[in-house]
Order: sequence, then structure tokens, then C-alpha cells
Amino acid sequence: VLSASSACCKVLGYLPLELAQYLSPLIEKYCLSFEGYVISVPKRSLDAVPIQIVCQNSIFNGKKGCDEFEALHLWQKALQVVEFAKNRPPNTTKYQQNFCLLLKEVLTSSPHLFTKDEKKFIESFTSLSEDSQRLFVRLYTRKGPWFRLSTIMYPEICNPQQAVKELSATGYLYLFEDTTKLHDDEMKDLLSLLTVSELRDILCTLRKKCNQGSRKQNLIASLLSCYKGGSCPVLQRLILERTEICIRTSPEAESLFWRAERLFFLNGEQDLSAFLLVDLGIVKYPTYKCIILEQIFSNESDLLAYEEAIEVAQVIDQSLDENNFELVLRCIMIADSRISCCPEKLIDSTSPDLMAIFRSCFSASWVYSKVILLGISFLECERR
Repeated sequence: VLSASSACCKVLGYLPLELAQYLSPLIEKYCLSFEGYVISVPKRSLDAVPIQIVCQNSIFNGKKGCDEFEALHLWQKALQVVEFAKNRPPNTTKYQQNFCLLLKEVLTSSPHLFTKDEKKFIESFTSLSEDSQRLFVRLYTRKGPWFRLSTIMYPEICNPQQAVKELSATGYLYLFEDTTKLHDDEMKDLLSLLTVSELRDILCTLRKKCNQGSRKQNLIASLLSCYKGGSCPVLQRLILERTEICIRTSPEAESLFWRAERLFFLNGEQDLSAFLLVDLGIVKYPTYKCIILEQIFSNESDLLAYEEAIEVAQVIDQSLDENNFELVLRCIMIADSRISCCPEKLIDSTSPDLMAIFRSCFSASWVYSKVILLGISFLECERR
């Protein structure tokens, strides 16, 4: 988008890719001219600028040739993009749009897999302020679990402090802002937020031995041992004095949205980054209409059983990597007991019913069978 008033060609911005892909061939191939006007100035510098685009030519010249039909098709597509944009907030960021789309699709296609309260919680996300939605998605997709509020700075989020208050009040975020008793794992995560100099400062305050060459993990281990032993009851206060308010996404929100992701992608490999690959044009999918003829999970109990089986599978994978013989045996025993009392039957892979085979891959019994198979293979290798 160029400025008409500037003596030189000053770039003001760019048209959205969704619109440009249809206007570009109309301009280049069909020599149509378009003129745009800024309707209003956005409040924030990074917000989308609303413009009005007018075609200076007539698309139809009276001839019904193939070129004219193609031009008409492109123009109709451009109008569809405009209509779609009218139905969503103009300043919604891409990752925010993608997250809301994921939630909407899951609630539309699989409402029976959530309780009434869970659906209400998920639906409430879109009623949050723009800043709150963006902040939550940012934190949800980052490696945490805890973050220092003082380090939260995103150009598209104007007031992160206000967003934190709203997210905390609605149950999407947890705050660490007082000396409430924490679990050992939470204490370790909070200590990881501190710099090496801050950790040394705390050790010096506690009059504990601190070598200058000590690594961060060693310093954290020293403080944790003091905390677990009960000789350092003021550790939480000392941490809070340095980190100030810390935040994390609530386990309830993480659990629900993780389930939504799994239902949307139907695998554990893809996540929200898959949207980014499409937005950047790195991955392209053909246009299609999704028609659901049969549900993968017939009820919530099937889904919960599948999620539990996936957790066992993740544990045995980690156990195999660590060569943990006892934990592998434990996973095999759990899987065997679950299959024994599981009412569903495993589908024969030679069965001609492809839908049944596909659905069986999302059953708890199928996952447990793979856990047992992996465990037996490991035990056989150990025996040799």
C-alpha cells in the first residue's frame, strides 16, 4: 500500500495475504485498477488499518469469455474475504484467530466430549478482552510453567497487567504474589526464573556457602535442600522480593485446551504451530469441506480413557529412554490390567472396514496394546 500524497513511493503497509492473492491477478492479468482510502485511524500503532478499496474499471465488457468468468470468480473470492473480515474483530492477531478457530471447531464438532462447565469455560475465552486472549495464548504456547510478570512484553498487548488481572479472575492464570506454601516442584520452577546472581544473593542472605564457579542448577539444588529440610522458611519471601509477581496458566485451562488440541489435530505431534506454517505458506492444504459422519470418541469416558492411556505411553517412552527397568514393568502391568477390564475389542488389522481400523487407533485398548508390545520388546532385549 503506497501513499498517494508522498512525492516518493512511501510504503504505508501491506494488504492481507488472503485479499492480495485475489486482487493481484486482477491487477496484473486483467489490468484492473484499484484505489483505496483509509476509513479511520486505529488507536494503536500495530492495529490493522481499515481501508475501503474501489475498482476503477468495469469487470464486465459484455463478452462472456473464459477470461471474464475467471476475473469474476477472483472478484467474488475477494468479496468473500471482505465479508469474512467483517464478522471478526479487525485487530485480532493471527495466533489469536487460530486459537479461537480451534476452540470453535472443537466445540462444534465434539460438544458431547465436554461437561456443561467445561464448555462454559471454553466458550468464555472469546468474551475476554483482546489483550487477555493474546496474553493467554502467548503464555500457553511458551515453555514455563512460571513467568515473571515484569518480563512479559509483547507489542500487541497494551496492558499486560490488566490482562493478568482478568485472566486470574476468570481462572485462566495462577499468580504467585504472596508467601503461600508451595510444592517442591513449584519452588524449583520459581527458582529457575532467577538469574545466577540473584540465586547467589539469596544464598549469601541465608549465609549459606556459595562458590563463585557454581552452576545455576547447583545453586538451585542447594536452596531446594534448605527448603525441604525446613531450615529456610523465608525462601519464598526472598524469591518474591526478586521476581515480584509470577504467573502461570492454570492446570485446568491447560488440561482443557490440550484436550481441544488433540481433538482438533487427532494426534500428539501437531500443535498451534501448524497454523503458523499454513499462514506463512510453507504448508498448503487443498480446499475441502469437512463432513463428520461418525464421531471418533462416542462419549467423554472413551476420551478420558484414551488420554489416560496416552499418559502411560508417554511414561514408558521416557522409561525406555532412561533404561528404567522397574518403571517399564510398572507400565506393562498397568496396560495389561486396563486391557483385561476394557470392554472394547481390538480391531483386526486385516479387517476390510477401514473406518473401524482408523477409529481403533484412538481407543485406550489400542494404545495399551502398543505399550505392552514396546515393553515386551525391551524385556527381550534385556534378556539377551
